Amino acid sequence: MMVAANSPPEFRLTSQETANTELGLCVEQQDRYRLELAQTLHKEVAGNLVACMALTEILRLKIDQGAELKNVAQMVTQLDATLRQTIQEMRELSEEQCPPSLKAFGLHTALRELIEALGRDFPGSLSLEHPPQEWPWEPLRRLNLYRLIEALLDRSVNDSQAVHGLVVLSATNGRGEVCLHHKGNPSIWVAKTPDLQWSIIQARCTLLGAKIEMIYKTEMQDVSLRLSFPLSVEVRPSLP
Repeated sequence: MMVAANSPPEFRLTSQETANTELGLCVEQQDRYRLELAQTLHKEVAGNLVACMALTEILRLKIDQGAELKNVAQMVTQLDATLRQTIQEMRELSEEQCPPSLKAFGLHTALRELIEALGRDFPGSLSLEHPPQEWPWEPLRRLNLYRLIEALLDRSVNDSQAVHGLVVLSATNGRGEVCLHHKGNPSIWVAKTPDLQWSIIQARCTLLGAKIEMIYKTEMQDVSLRLSFPLSVEVRPSLP
């Protein structure tokens, strides 16, 4: 849910047709990703494993035939290189699904890495502030918040007028809060037509039970997005 203060009207789902259009865009994006993933698994991962099997069979035959140690060593080197390449590709695919640091070290570390990565191509400044303690969330809820912040930051840094971005995590009275301070073009937070990224942001907010407050300071070209959500979840959203 979006609550605006001193800002232009925000994008809302105004009709079933609009909702269906956005849902269709989400489904199409997921299908496109599945096709790309299937192609990578088939061509790169499975292909390399087949090559490893072939090398293993050739090695067995050469050893049975009493091949020279030098020839066997060369094939072992090829096998080792192919296996290492396959392992690396599997790691990259895994990291695309969920950053390993999010699972191993928590949300704060994963967000620091995200901001560092985004900052390499961002001409302005990006920074993060967070409390010393992690919120004790289940992995799925933690990943949802990470992806939500990632989407907001992506929208922010892709603004050609953006010069500064700050993410602040805090908690009080049993509620968590994420604030994104964006100095740049405020119109990027207003979707007048079906917008896939904004629809996903809204959907992730629904899963968190979060409300978004947008504060727009006209004279400073500043926008502050404040997400407020319960730290504990008693009732999960469900389909009617």
